[in-house]
Amino acid sequence: MRKISDAALLFCSFFFIYGMFVNSNDQNAYTLQHAGIEAIVERGTLYVDGSSTPQLMRVGDVFNHNGHLYAAKQPGQLFIGATVYFILHLLGVTYKNNYLLTSSLVTWFTSGLMTSLVVIMLFKISVLFTGNKNLSVLISVFYGLGTMAFPYSGVTHHDVYGTFFIFASFYFLMVNYYANPSYKIVYPVLAGAAVGFSIFLSILPLFIVFAEILYLLSFKRWKQVVLFFVACVISFSPLLIYNYNAFGNPLLPANIAGNFNDTYPILSFENAINKIRFYFFSSNTSIYAFSPITVLSFLGILFIPKQYLREKLFLSLQFLFLSFYLIMMTTVGHCQYGPRYL
Repeated sequence: MRKISDAALLFCSFFFIYGMFVNSNDQNAYTLQHAGIEAIVERGTLYVDGSSTPQLMRVGDVFNHNGHLYAAKQPGQLFIGATVYFILHLLGVTYKNNYLLTSSLVTWFTSGLMTSLVVIMLFKISVLFTGNKNLSVLISVFYGLGTMAFPYSGVTHHDVYGTFFIFASFYFLMVNYYANPSYKIVYPVLAGAAVGFSIFLSILPLFIVFAEILYLLSFKRWKQVVLFFVACVISFSPLLIYNYNAFGNPLLPANIAGNFNDTYPILSFENAINKIRFYFFSSNTSIYAFSPITVLSFLGILFIPKQYLREKLFLSLQFLFLSFYLIMMTTVGHCQYGPRYL
């Protein structure tokens, strides 16, 4: 009998665990995402009003535009969820007939699936860094069951989706360079597509993208750089199309159209100091209080073998770039578990 691989066993275990912990509280709290998913599949609209499902008739984080309510979020999450709901709808499983069952299945096969895949990619990268499968399994379990991933694996949320795609992009670039002797063009194409799509899903990966571009350029494989950027532009284009169809301007995102500017950076010394205190010094909300093992993760970067100098620099830069972005925001993501933007 063929032995099940460590990666397959990890995936099945985490996918099952995440499914077990999908709960009604989260599904009732994150109704905006499900309202948008239902609207696309059942009514073919980009706006979220018009639902006959009681739980989706009134949702938050919306704004009125030309007589309709639009989600003040990056729209990609709605289209990903719609692919799952389209299948469920064909099978007769609908939000109106059974909201909790339907929303839970949509969540499990999007957020739960993506987080499980991140665990697997982290495991494979850890094997590359450490050469030790047992240690890599432990690292993956700490992440998958830790406070960075576990609480959000059970909600249909754009930050979960964005995390998956930006991590997948980095993973494809690493595989292309270290694990693929022929340097096939498929990996830079997949990496570029994942980068572009991550911005279609969430604005948070934007500054990580800048760090990843520097990482890509360091390899000096210019043909692959071109392929990466072409794929990135193509996968980013759905956002421009959505903005044009919804708001009449491809460069006008929903946040700006609805005057929801709390996730855009501002120049304010007082705001920056408050955010630094929130993320790095508060005894209640700092990254150290929220996820103490992260301290070891930072130290662990120093122990990555010398041949992975690029990865050391990238991992450090992406955290610095993201942190810079977060302390320039006016919001910290209220009513969430811990500093979720990290």
